[in-house]
Amino acid sequence: MLFKQINQNPFPGEGNQQGAIIPWYAAQYTQNPVSAGLRPANELCETWPEIGFGNSFESVFLDAVDPENPAIISAGALLTPSLPGTDTVAASLTDASSTLVYGITLTTGGLTPNAEIGNFLFMEDLGITRLIKANTATNVIFSLKGTIFGNNVLDPDAVPAGPGNGTNVSIIRPGHVSVNATPSVPVGVLVNDQTEGFRTVQQVRGLAFIIGNNSGTALVAGTPAVTAANGIIEGGTAPSATMGDAFILPLASYDGPNIRIPCYFKGAGF
Repeated sequence: MLFKQINQNPFPGEGNQQGAIIPWYAAQYTQNPVSAGLRPANELCETWPEIGFGNSFESVFLDAVDPENPAIISAGALLTPSLPGTDTVAASLTDASSTLVYGITLTTGGLTPNAEIGNFLFMEDLGITRLIKANTATNVIFSLKGTIFGNNVLDPDAVPAGPGNGTNVSIIRPGHVSVNATPSVPVGVLVNDQTEGFRTVQQVRGLAFIIGNNSGTALVAGTPAVTAANGIIEGGTAPSATMGDAFILPLASYDGPNIRIPCYFKGAGF
């Protein structure tokens, strides 16, 4: 018998009473996967409101710039969507018995094995997207064999013909974020100090503390701020073309070394 996984919202006030509350910026109560040794209970990209405060949060994966040496990112840093991986096709992976294509070999590669599971492969010349189910450093697999559809038969995501050699492909990573740089579009504020390479929680709107301003342009209370390098904010004349529809309104004036500044925040969203 086949079973469908049912995911409950783990936060009280949204239809059930299981799970811990993640209140506004109270780091000691959040589901911090580093301090607790656990992953957050909710799905990647799942968002939820904080009842009573008007703030909203989202489960995301904080990508490592250097997977061999992941950095610890401070709470209050702005986050931006991780850029898609781009490459070209070196060859298609074809199943000998069915002649169906179940994956591709990349020209450059350099992927971390199985780190792309759950992300999406877009094959430009075919105009199709497939869920990534396995990967090596150079091979991306989007169809696996199993027993659900028949003995040793590829699942329905296999394609009759692969993309042409040399054509463009992208690896799209929904819910994956990195520290905001300049210029880039902020989608959230990191709620906890967090080591790269783990799931974590970002605040996507409401009253948040954001790191500013690294002795750059002074922040002025009530005047929209703009993004700067390393996830911080500085004074500016937002809205800026580099911020999408994100909006950051400092609630305190400041000009000096980095501290967390209270702000009204709305991220650009995925």
